[in-house]
Amino acid sequence: MKQSKKMLAALVAIPASVIVAGEVQAAEPELMTDDEIVVKLNTDIPNLSEATLKETLLTMREQYKLLSPDKQALVIDYNKVEELIEEKEKAAAKAVEELIRNLYDDSPFEKIEAARKAYNELTDVEKAYVPSNIVTYLEKIEVHVVKLKEQAKTEAQVIIDRITRITGSYTETEIRSIRLAYQALSVLAQSYVTNYQSLVNAENNIIYQNTVVKEAKLAAAGFDEYMSKITRYSTTQEIAKARAYYNSLSAETRKHVSTYEKLVRLETMWKDPDYIGLVYTYYPEYVHAVKPGAITVTKPTYDPLYIPDESTWTSSNGSFANVIPDAATWSPYNEMMYQNGSYVTKLTSSQVANYTDPNVVLKANNVNIVLPMTDLKTASGTVGVALTLSNNQINIQFSAGNSAMQFSKYVEIHIPMSIIKGNASQIIQRVSGDGSSVASYKVDGSNFIIRTKSSGTFKTATAKVNYRDIGTGTQGQSILELAKHGIAYNTTARQVNVNNYVSRADIATMITSALDLSSSSKSSFADLGNALSASRAQGLLEAGIMSGLTSSSYSPTATVTKQEAAIILSNMYRYLNQDLSLAYNELKSNYRDISNLTYEARQSIAILELFGVVNGTGTFNPNENLTRGQFAELFHKALKAIDYL
Repeated sequence: MKQSKKMLAALVAIPASVIVAGEVQAAEPELMTDDEIVVKLNTDIPNLSEATLKETLLTMREQYKLLSPDKQALVIDYNKVEELIEEKEKAAAKAVEELIRNLYDDSPFEKIEAARKAYNELTDVEKAYVPSNIVTYLEKIEVHVVKLKEQAKTEAQVIIDRITRITGSYTETEIRSIRLAYQALSVLAQSYVTNYQSLVNAENNIIYQNTVVKEAKLAAAGFDEYMSKITRYSTTQEIAKARAYYNSLSAETRKHVSTYEKLVRLETMWKDPDYIGLVYTYYPEYVHAVKPGAITVTKPTYDPLYIPDESTWTSSNGSFANVIPDAATWSPYNEMMYQNGSYVTKLTSSQVANYTDPNVVLKANNVNIVLPMTDLKTASGTVGVALTLSNNQINIQFSAGNSAMQFSKYVEIHIPMSIIKGNASQIIQRVSGDGSSVASYKVDGSNFIIRTKSSGTFKTATAKVNYRDIGTGTQGQSILELAKHGIAYNTTARQVNVNNYVSRADIATMITSALDLSSSSKSSFADLGNALSASRAQGLLEAGIMSGLTSSSYSPTATVTKQEAAIILSNMYRYLNQDLSLAYNELKSNYRDISNLTYEARQSIAILELFGVVNGTGTFNPNENLTRGQFAELFHKALKAIDYL
């Protein structure tokens, strides 16, 4: 017997144990002879059944193969071993085949990966029993899975970007819309959202605001109500009781108390209480210190921001009222003062801290200036506003402290047309050192409403609309209406070329004209040429409306498909703070040809459908390139849908 045969025969031998130095060690197995193997096989084969382990059958096969032909002839009914092995192999292949047959495109990835692992673990013989079309089906699903993962990553990136833009000024509705958009993602796409905790933190902050802060405001209102009954004629015991009441309030509640200065004043009244009452009522910014028995005051020079309210003067006794008026009743919140040819006012963050309205309205000679409250509350330093009306132009300047102020949301200037000698057929232009550009505005009856986020000078101008090739259809009418607002394509020889494909530069020109959008930051796009200014391209990028095709390439001459235009316009709606929560919550569309698009594209089309920009019937043709006429009509509808024009 050869040595290799002896070693294999030893596999069926029962090992013995010997004691060596107090340890149990396995002894070398006893070797079996060919005759012993024949006897063992003839003993075991009759007892074989379907329940016999495959490993046992394979061991018997190896033993049999090591026997000589003469000895193999002595083994009775060996074919039973091979038949059982074949049955085991077919059964293993059949089980994997069933796993694969039960897979679908939307099967959990764990099931697909389990089926692949099971197939890979089959032997080559077992794999041969799996039909080739079943293997092809598995490979097809795996390719689909790769695409799904890439799509999931793309869809997740949209949510990642939205979560990244969350700030402390986001409202509950805005946070909820992001949550709904996140929940609309597939489980796989959700797993790729890397900043999910930031969304949770924002939601927790909203909960905190709705519970702790809300309760604190109610408690603060209770204290303020109590303080309304405490006057300079109250006893020291009553004032001390008010102090004890205040000291019992939580730190959060104290933030919302509006009568604390009154309590301090009453605690520290000195020789001239009427004068101290005047200071605290009208000049709180100039109270520098409060000491036991005295207050250090620097008497201010005339400041138009603090105008005594006549309602607090009691003529019968010639003294000031005992209750400090609420900040919201001060006249500077409405009327701007006229000084040296300009209307001016100043607003401090402390003045607007408890102001609940979303905007502050300033009035100056029939001009209303609507300022967003969120920017005022977060401004660095006192906000100054100066308005000048001269030479049929309006100049407005915003400052925060000693610097120019840039608002994050639009300031609206409502100005009668007559003040700047304009009419409804004219447009509003922003005047700058290198010429004029169309401003963001709309006509409201006999008023212009100018939108701006920065200081500037504005004037009226005659709209030069003289195209030769726009026709009288809906596309031509849209081009004409946009042009009346100074929103127009770059044209030559009065030719719009409505049937030419619209380019990325064309769309950028239209949107930046409508939104008065640009940026002073340096652009990284190196391929803009004369097609589009770098400031406009960068403005669109920073606004989150349009990016380049790469970080350094804008591809201004590239054409734009319908689904790409839908994404751009929905981004514009987000920039303009439109409520898109319904589209996030109910991502439904009646178009029958968009189901295979990315989530971002489907969501954007649903948004346009929600606002009535598209009708949702039939097919959308998402991969169709838009013409200049088609985009103008789509853009005009998008702006009209939100009353922007």
